[in-house]
Amino acid sequence: MINQCFKNNFNKNKWRVNDMKKKMLTLALASIMIIGCSAAAFAEEEGGYKIGITVGDLSNPIWAETCDQAQKKAEELGCTADVVACNNDAATQVSQIETFITEGVDAIIIGAADAASLNDVCQKALDEGIVVMAYGVHLENCTTSYTNDNAGAGKLIGEM
Repeated sequence: MINQCFKNNFNKNKWRVNDMKKKMLTLALASIMIIGCSAAAFAEEEGGYKIGITVGDLSNPIWAETCDQAQKKAEELGCTADVVACNNDAATQVSQIETFITEGVDAIIIGAADAASLNDVCQKALDEGIVVMAYGVHLENCTTSYTNDNAGAGKLIGEM
């Protein structure tokens, strides 16, 4: 009886975590899809949008999978996505974003290592007309933001 109860709860919670991962991935891809779909003609005529993606750490399997799928979706839409990781170093991430600005990307998706350190560089990107999407952690200066309910996710994981 106890084993069956544990098995049922484990499977239910495992589904929740997998479902949460799928939702995060879907939203990241939807962001790229919105950029691509809103300008499908532009992508064909001008060679597509350039998207820069910077995250804290690609050894994290969720970030690795999300970025891999984002690159595939971008290619499918005729766009390019350049993915870099800052190894959770804020100064490196600022430098990566500055490089994206210099390269003239159309959009930057940021999984911030330290949100407070990115205010100025994100404003610079916005001033250049670049779409800035905060992913996972809200940024002060961004076009749009998708954040997680980390407390809620932690509670679900703790209930497993």
